[in-house]
Order: sequence, then structure tokens, then C-alpha cells
Amino acid sequence: MKNGKIEQFLDTGWFSEATLYLNGYTYWCEGTWTEDGREKPMHLTIQKYKSCVVNDVYTKCYVDSNGDAVDFEYVLDEWFHNEAEAKKYFLESKIFENKNFWEVESDIGRSVSFIFFQHSYFNVDMSTEKAFDRLYLPFLWAANG
Repeated sequence: MKNGKIEQFLDTGWFSEATLYLNGYTYWCEGTWTEDGREKPMHLTIQKYKSCVVNDVYTKCYVDSNGDAVDFEYVLDEWFHNEAEAKKYFLESKIFENKNFWEVESDIGRSVSFIFFQHSYFNVDMSTEKAFDRLYLPFLWAANG
């Protein structure tokens, strides 16, 4: 993992709103639990969309003129019996460019901050880096010290 400790990520961050990046894409992982009595109470989703990274820390996500994430898709949307089953699936599934986590682990980065606004808030086409840099970076730096 480029900018994090793999042991810490696997212990605490792999399912709890983790933001990973790999080769121009963000992978946003979210695990949730339900107590509605279903057989498989843990839900794990991973969304993938076009992005780039600033200073190997902040993820810039691109949106089209409608405010939708560019190249958006769910690469994982599954229910599991428990966390161990979900973690095994996460690590072994070919969700990262048709490779599993271990095959790309040394190339994956972990973003420590994630900000995503629709372009309509600023009336700007956010598909360009220039617009992102002008509007987001001052906010990100101020918010993250």
C-alpha cells in the first residue's frame, strides 16, 4: 500500500468508508450492518469512478456536465454472514482491474480525505482539473490543516 500500513488497513479500514485509488480510479468501500433479522446482515459495496490524486493524499473525482461521477460503477455489492466472510471475499475477488487485492496491493493508495461536490454548487464544469484546483484545494487544505 503506497501511503498506509497494510496491517492497519486490514484491521480497521477495509470496510469502513475506505477510499482507495488505483490507476486513475477511486474505489470507495462501505460496509454496513443491519439488525432486521436477515440471514446475511453485513452489506459491503465498492464503488469505482474516474479520479486522480493530489500529493498522494487527496482524491479528485471527476463529474460530467450532469454532476454524475465519470465512469461510475459498482464493482461489489454483496451481503455476508459476518465480517470475516466479507473480508475474505474482498481480498480474493477480482474487483481491481480484474485482479484481487493482493495482486495490486503494492500499487493501491489510500486517500486520507475524500470530498465530492456536484458541479452545480459552483456552476462550473468540474470535469477539468483547473476548476477542481481553484475550488476544492483551498477548502481541502483548510479543512485538513
